[in-house]
Amino acid sequence: MADKAVADRTIEGLTRAGAAMAAGEIDQAAAHLQAAAQLCPDEPMIWALLGEVLLLLDRPQDGLGALDRALALAPEDPRPRFHRARAFERLDRLAEALADQEALAILCANKAEVWHNLGLLRRAGGDPSGAEAAFGRALALEPSRAESALALAHSLLGRAAWAEGFAHYEARLSLPGWQRPAPLPGRRWRGEDPAGRTLLVSAEQGLGDGVQFLRYLPLIKGAGKVIVECHPPLRRLIAAQPGVDATIAFGEAIPDLGAEGLTIPLASLALPLAGGAPLGERIPYVSKPRLRPQGDRPRIGLAWRSSDRAELRRDPPLAALAALAAIPAVDWVSLQFAPTDYPALPLDLRPMASVDDLDDTAALIADLDLVISVDTAVAHLAGAMGKPLWVLLGPRADWRWTASAQSSPWYPSCVPFFHGAEGWPGVIAAVSERLKAAFNGPPAR
Repeated sequence: MADKAVADRTIEGLTRAGAAMAAGEIDQAAAHLQAAAQLCPDEPMIWALLGEVLLLLDRPQDGLGALDRALALAPEDPRPRFHRARAFERLDRLAEALADQEALAILCANKAEVWHNLGLLRRAGGDPSGAEAAFGRALALEPSRAESALALAHSLLGRAAWAEGFAHYEARLSLPGWQRPAPLPGRRWRGEDPAGRTLLVSAEQGLGDGVQFLRYLPLIKGAGKVIVECHPPLRRLIAAQPGVDATIAFGEAIPDLGAEGLTIPLASLALPLAGGAPLGERIPYVSKPRLRPQGDRPRIGLAWRSSDRAELRRDPPLAALAALAAIPAVDWVSLQFAPTDYPALPLDLRPMASVDDLDDTAALIADLDLVISVDTAVAHLAGAMGKPLWVLLGPRADWRWTASAQSSPWYPSCVPFFHGAEGWPGVIAAVSERLKAAFNGPPAR
């Protein structure tokens, strides 16, 4: 009778947990699952579900304990191992996440998602060739898997395999997040002679991507007219590029391209016009005159927040940046686009209040001696101008910055500061030491 009562209470708890999940009450679901796990501590399914729910609540350490228990009871069950790999990854325990994912690839050798995730972890662990093999396996199992083709592209581009990388980079256009509300008019241009026809180039990605791929616009030869569709903050910058006849902002009506009109995404210009080569020798391709004479104190621009998803962890915590305030005799200049309620830095820098496009930002950068930036449009803009640039990179540095440990083939004036074992404090410490050496003599010993 007692066993039946326990079983009934467990089933009731699981039912309530399911109802809470359906209602979006994740914390209530966790409470019901915790109670059920206490009633039936030898049931691996309950522990596995509890671990998954705790991950949804952003409690990876607690989730890890539940998933450990599930795997101790059912070591061959792939589901808790999958989620434990995610928990390890969230806790920056990359080696353990990778070990779980490698085990999953043995347990689920015919699952494309497993190989895709293995590729991501191998790449994060500094194994690009292993990552590419895993992405290739995912594509062999599921050839139309655009997510894996794009991940393979990022890995190839990150080691300067430009032509192959950009060929796979076209897969981005098949992903849901990259779809336009309505398809572009005209026929896709693939580099053939445009022979006097109108060509519409769509800067379909973010502001930084737009700045990066501007370098290819002047290479378009023979088109009767080149129109560029872009985000409003890019419009004036693009309009100044040689060979651009007109710009339109996203949301504006696309003009008639004529019966022979052609279209192409901006980033897709790299392959047909340059074989994917970054053309670093063309820098600067954004120019502004320096209006302020160089003074005795260096003027250094700083952009400390990106607009990217939080899970990419591209931004240092504000407290880590406090070390920069200790650098004497520096005039700091904000290059930060952000809401006005962004907290001030220890340097008493606040987001720019009166600058709302990249052309005005370029004018500010022209008067600086150095730009320090996280991975954001400001970094791309300073690099495109040939301005000395130090880029602060998080634990998952984007492919644009990883082809060289000393610089960037996209921006020769760039010095990357990579996130290592010491985390963001280590990045900022390295920047501080280099600033002292560059502008205040050797650092004190």
